[in-house]
Amino acid sequence: MTGQKRKSESASAVADTAPRRSERLKASTQQKQQQEEAKTTGQPTIQDGSVTQSSATSGAKDRPVKKAKLDRENPAPTAAGKEKKKGIKIRGSEQPQGGSGLGDPNISLPVTDHLHPGTLDFLRQLAIPANNISPWLKAANDATYRAARKNWECYVSDLARKIRTVADPTIPDHFPIKDIAWTIYRDPRFASDGCMYKTFFAATFSRSGRHGPHASYTLRLEPDGRSSISGGLTRLERDTIETLRESIDNHPRRWRRVLADRGLWESFLSKVDVPSSDHNNANSAAAAAAAAAGGCGGDGGAPPSTATRNSNAGSSSSGGGGGGGNQPEGQSYPTSNTTTASKDNDTSAATTTQGVAAATAAAAAAEAEVDPSKAIAAFVHLNRSTALVRRPPGCPPNHPDLPLLRLKDFVISAPLDDSVFLDPRGQDMLVGMVKDLVGFVHFLNRIVMPEKKQKDVGVKNKVEGKEVK
Repeated sequence: MTGQKRKSESASAVADTAPRRSERLKASTQQKQQQEEAKTTGQPTIQDGSVTQSSATSGAKDRPVKKAKLDRENPAPTAAGKEKKKGIKIRGSEQPQGGSGLGDPNISLPVTDHLHPGTLDFLRQLAIPANNISPWLKAANDATYRAARKNWECYVSDLARKIRTVADPTIPDHFPIKDIAWTIYRDPRFASDGCMYKTFFAATFSRSGRHGPHASYTLRLEPDGRSSISGGLTRLERDTIETLRESIDNHPRRWRRVLADRGLWESFLSKVDVPSSDHNNANSAAAAAAAAAGGCGGDGGAPPSTATRNSNAGSSSSGGGGGGGNQPEGQSYPTSNTTTASKDNDTSAATTTQGVAAATAAAAAAEAEVDPSKAIAAFVHLNRSTALVRRPPGCPPNHPDLPLLRLKDFVISAPLDDSVFLDPRGQDMLVGMVKDLVGFVHFLNRIVMPEKKQKDVGVKNKVEGKEVK
C-alpha cells in the first residue's frame, strides 16, 4: 500500500509541474516577440513590472559611452606623440624627436670620434634631484636616455680601438660593450642622497674587463668640468693590499722611478694641488730613505758633475803649464815658449767650452728629471680619501715609505674639460694620456698578477725605456 501511494503522489506532482513549464515557455516566447517588435519600432518593453530599454536602443546609447571611455583611457595619438613614439626604438641613426637636442635631423648618430652636446645636456638634467626618479627617466625621457647612451657606447668603442692600437696592445678586442661601459643604475639603499641613477657615464679598459682584477684605465663623463681619466687599482681586497705594501717595503726605488716618470708627471701629478704639510712629510720620508740607503735616493753617492771634473782638470793643467819656470837662467827658447803658450791657450779655451757644454747638459738633465718626493706627495694626496690614518700593523713609526704604506687605493687621475669630448681631436689627447699611464698600470699588474698567470705581450715599461725587474 505504501509503494502504490508514493507512485500516485509522484504522478500527481508531475501533472502539477507540467502546466507551469508550459506557462514559462509561453512567457519566454512572448518576451522574445516583444523584444523583436521593439527592435523594429524602438519602443520600450515591459518585463517583470520594470521598464527596460530594448537592445537596439540600449546598444545605441551604450556604444558611445564605451567609446568615450576608451578614448579617455587611450587617447588618439597626436602628431607630436607619433614622432616621440618613433624615437623610442633606436636603430643605427634613428633618433628621437625632441629632448636635449638629440633629435636634431641634421645630426646623425651614432657618432664615434666625439660626443653630441645633447648627451651632456641629458646628464645635466639627470643631476637635478627632482629628475633623478624613474617616472622622469622612463616615462618622459626614455628616448633621450637611449640616444645618449647609444652615443656614449659608440664613442667608447672607437676610443677602445685607438687605445689598443696606439697605447696599450694588452687591451683585448673581443669584449662586448657591456664589459666596458658601466650602467647608469644604482642601488638607492647605498646612496646618501637616495638618487636612483648615476649622474655620469663611465667606461673601463683593462685586460679582463671592467670587473676584472687587473689595473685599468677609467674614463668618466660628467658635465661642467667634473669628468676625469684615471688609471690604477681601487677597491682592493686585503690580500692585494698586503701584496702591494710588501712590494713598497722591498722595492721602494722601483716605486720612485715609476712615479717620477716625466710623462706621468706632466700629464697627471703636476696638476695636483698638494698642501705644504704633505709635501714636507714626503721630503722627510725621502730624506730618511736616502739616509737608510746610504746615498742620494738610495742609489749611492752621486758622482761629481762633468763641469767639476773639467774645472779640476783645467786647474791642474794650468798649474803644470808653468814648467817653463824650471828652465835654466840665461837660456831662452823663443820658439818653444811661443808654442807652449799657444798650447796652453788652446787647452784653456777647450776646457772652458767643455765646461759650459757640460754645465748646460747637467742643467737640462736636472730639469728633465722629476723630484721623486714631489711625485710621491702628489700620488699620496690623490689617494688620501681611503688611506689609513695610522700606520699599518707591524710597520715601524719611522719607516721611510710610511705615506705609501698607508694607502689602500693606487690610482692616478686628472680632470677633463667638456670640450675634450666635443672636439673630434679630443680622443687623440685621451690616447696620449693613457700612453703616459701605461708604465704605471703595467707595473701594478706585474705586482698583483704574476707573469706566470698573466704575461705581458711584449709590452715594455716606459720607465727608462726598459722593463722594471
